[in-house]
Amino acid sequence: MKALACFASIALICGLILIGIGSFTRLPQKEHVILNPIADATILFREPDKNTGQSDILISGYSESSTWNYSAIPFLMFDLTEIPSGTVEYASLNLYAENVTFFGGETFKVKVCFCTNITWSESGITYNEVLDFSSAIREEATDTQAVSTSGLWYAWNVKSDIEQALPYGKLAEVLLVQIEKAQTDSYAAAWFASKETENPPKLDVLVAIPENPLALWLFILGFAALCLAALLYLLFRKHTHDEDIRTGKLVEYVDRNGSKSYGNPEQVRRWKEQEEHEKELERLEAGERETVIKEIVKVRCRYCGQLFDSTLDKCPHCGGKR
Repeated sequence: MKALACFASIALICGLILIGIGSFTRLPQKEHVILNPIADATILFREPDKNTGQSDILISGYSESSTWNYSAIPFLMFDLTEIPSGTVEYASLNLYAENVTFFGGETFKVKVCFCTNITWSESGITYNEVLDFSSAIREEATDTQAVSTSGLWYAWNVKSDIEQALPYGKLAEVLLVQIEKAQTDSYAAAWFASKETENPPKLDVLVAIPENPLALWLFILGFAALCLAALLYLLFRKHTHDEDIRTGKLVEYVDRNGSKSYGNPEQVRRWKEQEEHEKELERLEAGERETVIKEIVKVRCRYCGQLFDSTLDKCPHCGGKR
C-alpha cells in the first residue's frame, strides 16, 4: 500500500516536470548574440605593404588620386560559430566613429560590402595582398549609411551577409567610402574604433530558435505519467478502502432510500440514530393530522354513540336527529 502511494507521488512529480519542460521548450524563443571581430585591419594605398592589424583605429578613406578611389579600406572578420541554429531575424554591424573628415562633394557615406575571402589574417593583410583577391569583394553594397558626426555609433544592416556566411562559420566585411558628385581632389575619411579599443565593432544578431521536436514527446510522457499517477492513486484508495472494511474501520450503511455509504462505526451509529429520529417525527406528524381530520369532519350520535359525517342531519346508524 505504501509502495503504491510512493509510486503515485513519483509519477505525479515526473509528469509535472516533463510537462513543464515541454511547455518551456515549445515556447517561441529568440536569442540575442553580440559578437566582436576576431580580426580587423586597415589597408593603405600609400603604404601597400604595411599591416595595421594592431592599430586601435579603422580608417575608411576616399581620395580621387588613389587606385579604386579608396585610400584606406577597413577589413573586419567575425566568428559566427556562436550563433545558434535558427532563423536570423535581424543583424547589424555597429561601429563607433571617433572622427569624420569630408570635403569636395555633396554627401559622404560609408558602404559595407561582403567579402567571400575569409583566409586573410589580421597580422598579415596588406594592400598588395588584397589586390590578389579584390574580386572576392562584392561590388554591390550590402547597406550604406551616411556618416557625418564624430562620437556616434553607426549601424549597417548585414542580415543577408550573415545568412550567406553562416554555413562557413566566418563573416568578412569591407568598409568603402562613397562620395556623391565628388569634385577634383575631394577627400573623405572616417576613423572607427577597432577591436583593440573600449568601443570595438559589434555584430548584433537576433535569431529565432525553432521549436524543439522533443517538446511534443515530453508532453506525451508527462501526460502519461499523470495518468499513471491517477491510476495508482485510485488503486491506493481502493486498497485502503477494502482494508478498512476488512479491519472494521469502515462499516457499510444503507439508508431508507437504499443508498449505500461507508463510515466509521461512530458515524454509522449517528446516522442510524438520526434516521430513527426522523422516522419518529414523521409518525407523530402523521398521527396529529389524522386526529385533526376526524375532529373536523366527524360527530358522535347522542343516541347510539356512533360517528357520522357532520354534514348529515340524522345519524345513519339509528336515525336519531343531531
